[in-house]
Amino acid sequence: MRLPACSKRLPFSNALWYALNMKNPTLLKYAVASGGDSAMYSYVNSFWLFYMTTVSGVPPAAAGSITAIAMVFHAVSGPFFAGISDRSRHKLGRRRPFLIFSSLPLGFILCLMFSRLPFEGSLRVVVLTVLGAAFWIAFAAFFIPHLAWGAEITTDYNERTTIRTLSFVMYAIGAVLGNTAPTAFVSEFGEASMSEPASWQLTTVIVAVISAGSIMFTGIAIRERRPPYETKSLGKFSLKTLALDYWQALKLRPLRLLIYAVVAYMITNTLITADRMYVFTFKLGYSGQTISLIMLVFGALGIALATPVLRLAKRFDKRAILVVCLGVSGCSIFAMRFTDITNLPSLTAFLCIFVVASTSYWQLIPATFYDICEVDEYENRVKRAGTITSILPITEAIASAVGMQILGLWLQFRGFISGAATQTPAALDAIMDCFTIVPGIMLILAALAMFRFPITKRTFEEIKEALNERNAENERQGV
Repeated sequence: MRLPACSKRLPFSNALWYALNMKNPTLLKYAVASGGDSAMYSYVNSFWLFYMTTVSGVPPAAAGSITAIAMVFHAVSGPFFAGISDRSRHKLGRRRPFLIFSSLPLGFILCLMFSRLPFEGSLRVVVLTVLGAAFWIAFAAFFIPHLAWGAEITTDYNERTTIRTLSFVMYAIGAVLGNTAPTAFVSEFGEASMSEPASWQLTTVIVAVISAGSIMFTGIAIRERRPPYETKSLGKFSLKTLALDYWQALKLRPLRLLIYAVVAYMITNTLITADRMYVFTFKLGYSGQTISLIMLVFGALGIALATPVLRLAKRFDKRAILVVCLGVSGCSIFAMRFTDITNLPSLTAFLCIFVVASTSYWQLIPATFYDICEVDEYENRVKRAGTITSILPITEAIASAVGMQILGLWLQFRGFISGAATQTPAALDAIMDCFTIVPGIMLILAALAMFRFPITKRTFEEIKEALNERNAENERQGV
């Protein structure tokens, strides 16, 4: 489908205009939930550790452990929701009920995480850990079925990239709400004589209502088609069948290489998104309004790059674009540790470099996971999009937990003082190390993993052709 001629007049993003003019509105309805996903995900990853260490008074190492343990629950619960949704025969559809029934609990728990809890010491740590675990379980309950749903909407190589582009545009809009708006809201509420804890709580309510509402919208708006579910070939849901699903999937070499790339990138993403508040606050001394403006520019850059990345991926292949974007960004970010990025031009250059890696990852990696579904079907003769796609968020959750733990432990080791308005030179150096050197190395490793990834458009079409021939032969034989 060609873009409408009038889209050339839009300065912001042709991808957004394309989404609004698609003949199939289901694709845009599907993408709306990605906005809620991004807002909550970005908000928790960017501000929860900062909130706990600066507002709640939790020591950095304990706060890092809280976030790491909570994310492990996301990883552990993910397989259950993948296996259950793969086998679901609910009257509302296979994936749809999970979005509808998880949205409200997700928003409620988020509000509790940023509230002033009436607990002290170790009890506060325990309660925060439980809340964090509950949040990530509820997040997995919606996110994994929603992600798998995209693989079932289309099996076309380029259309899957388009779907993920639409989702990425909504994801970028959600990131503005989760990354940019909170600091502005907290500053404005503070100027209106609200206390800092109350300002954060009201900000969280705003984020929660909008995010949960977008997830609920997608679940209600899409009338899921009910194709033959083919659940008999998967067997009844049990720990044994669940373990078998993942064992068979992880034996696929292309999937293992994707996992390596995801781990490396997500450590980078977690370090930069969580550490940038420390950089902006303690290293650069920016105000809340300035931080909000920077986050807004970052989100706008991501949306602006969506269409170029889509076109390049269709022309040169997803793998090639990922190798170039992740590799060049990694080398550049590593090198910037040895330059002065405490001025606006250099900081802008840093953010532009990172947004290239970020846009290519969030836009193309999920679509690449969709392609593994056909590899799995060809090798193992079963359809289980939930299992395959769930490995992405599971891996992201584990890698994010590692990244959070690295940041928390390194800050504490280098003498970061919770609640202090200024930090020691050693602590400031630790903040910059986690902002540049480690992310740069991880991005280079992610690029190397994608360089060895064997699935291109040509090989994908060969797999699809082989599947069609085998299915046709099975029909002739009445299998």
